[in-house]
Order: sequence, then C-alpha cells, then structure tokens
Amino acid sequence: MFTSPKNCRLALPAKIDLMTKNPAHGYGSVASARMDFSEYDRIDEDALNRILWHSIKVEQAPDPVPVRRALATPFGLFRFPKGD
Repeated sequence: MFTSPKNCRLALPAKIDLMTKNPAHGYGSVASARMDFSEYDRIDEDALNRILWHSIKVEQAPDPVPVRRALATPFGLFRFPKGD
C-alpha cells in the first residue's frame, strides 16, 4: 500500500522498443490471420500455441513437450486422461 513518497518505486526504462510490431510475413502469419478470435474456443489451441512458440523462439526450435497435470475446479479435481 502506498503510504508515503519514500515507499514509491521508479520504473526502469524499457530496453527494447515496446511499439515494435510483428513482421507482416512472420512465422504463422498466414495461418493466424485465418483464425477466428471473435469468441473463445473458436481456434485450434495447439495450432496457435505452435505459432506462438516458433515466432518467439526460432522456426527450427523443437516443439515443447506437453505437460499434463490435474486442475482444481469448483466441482472437484479434474484429471487428464493418461493417453494425452
């Protein structure tokens, strides 16, 4: 909680240009342009994750190994099937 000026922290300046946009013809640009982001769950989550991974890393980077875990929900514990 802010109580006095001596508790105030100064933000450091950005070391990269925060206004830089992704290149128009970057990895996955054509596929992501066809995706429907107007509502939740209208896109293939795996395809979007793959596009994001390769655009942030490098195109030749291997896909990350999927991690499966249990999720706590208001209705109890949800577990993913072992085959996934």
